[in-house]
Amino acid sequence: MHSFIQTIAVLALASLVAAEQLCNGHASLCSRSYSNITYLGAHNSYAAVPNSVASNQLVNVTTQLNDGIRLLQNQAHQNNETSSDGVGISLCHTSCDLLDGGTIEEYLTEVVAWLETNPDEVITILWVNSDNLSPSLYATAYESTNLSAYTYAPSTSLTSMSDLPTLSELIGNNTRVITFMDSNADTSLVDYILPEWDFVFETAYDSTDASFPCDLDRPSGGTSDGKLYLVNHYLDTEVISSVLIPDTAALDTTNGYASLQSNYEGCYALYSRPPNFVLLDYYSIPTNGSVFSWVADLNGVTYTAPSDGLLGGDAQSVNTASGALSWWNEIATEAGESAVTSVKEAAASTVSQVLGALESVLGSIFRS
Repeated sequence: MHSFIQTIAVLALASLVAAEQLCNGHASLCSRSYSNITYLGAHNSYAAVPNSVASNQLVNVTTQLNDGIRLLQNQAHQNNETSSDGVGISLCHTSCDLLDGGTIEEYLTEVVAWLETNPDEVITILWVNSDNLSPSLYATAYESTNLSAYTYAPSTSLTSMSDLPTLSELIGNNTRVITFMDSNADTSLVDYILPEWDFVFETAYDSTDASFPCDLDRPSGGTSDGKLYLVNHYLDTEVISSVLIPDTAALDTTNGYASLQSNYEGCYALYSRPPNFVLLDYYSIPTNGSVFSWVADLNGVTYTAPSDGLLGGDAQSVNTASGALSWWNEIATEAGESAVTSVKEAAASTVSQVLGALESVLGSIFRS
C-alpha cells in the first residue's frame, strides 16, 4: 500500500510539473504549432547604434529578447576589413560604411547566452543575405558560437505549415531556433538554414503608407497558399528623393495598439488567418508595451512586462524610458558622442546626418 501511494504521488507530481510547463512564457502556447502563433520581430535587430541615421532599434539584442521580441531580422554583408578571426560577415545596414553593427559571431554569441538562460523560449532568426554569401559561411558562425546546437533542422521534407512542430516539441528537443534566409539558402549544404520564400511570404517593406497594405509583395509572383507570412509594420519617410529613413515622429502611432490592430484586420480579410511575424522599428516606443499587449491579445494570452527588459520597472511608464536612455547614453559616452535627454531625441535623425552618411557611402563606391 505504501509503495502504491508513493507511485500515485510521483505520478501526480509529474502531471503537475507537466501542466506547469511554459512555452514562450505561457502554458497555453505549448501545444500550438510554431505556425499557429504570432511573433513580434525587430527590424534590423543589430542596428542599435546611438546617433546613427541608419539605426532601427534603441536597445541591444539581449534587451530585445528580454522584452519579448521573438523574431530577429538581420542584414548581413561580407566585410573583408573586419579584424575578427571569424568568417568575415558583418551586420550592416545597406553598407558597412553607413552602419556596422559588428560581426556575426559577436551577435550570435549574445543570442546563445540568452538562449542558455531561457530554456523555455523559441525564437526565429531571419537573414537578409545581402551579398548572396554561401550558407556554409553562416553555418561556420553558427557552429563556432554553438548556435547550431539549438537550431531546428527538419527531419523530413516539410510540405505544409502544419508539418512544423509545436513549441513544446521544439523546447523538448532543445531545437529552439528557427532560421530562414532570403537568398542563396541551400538545405543540401546546411539543413537548418531554411529558404525563406519556400516557407514565408511578406508584405511590402519600406512603406511610406501608414495604412500598411497587406498585398503579397515578396516573393515576386509567389502565392500565399500554405506559407507563413510576415507583415512589415514599420513606417519610413522620404527626406530627399528616394532616400528613406524611419519615420520616428510617427512611432507612437505606428507602434500603437490601434495601428497594429488595423493592419492585422486588413491582412486577416485577405488571408483568413493572423500573420506569423510582425516586424517593427523601435519597438520600444511607445514605452507602455503596447506592441506586446497587442500580440498577447492576438495569441490569446495575457501580457506581463518583464522585470529584466527595457519595458519593465521604471521604463514601463508611458512618459519615461530610463532603461533605453541609460543604455543609449552609456554607449554614446564610450563612443565620444553627446548624451541625449529623451527617447525621441535618441531615435530622431536629421537630414544633415543622412546627407553625410550618403556622401561617405557614395564616396567609397566611387573610390572602389
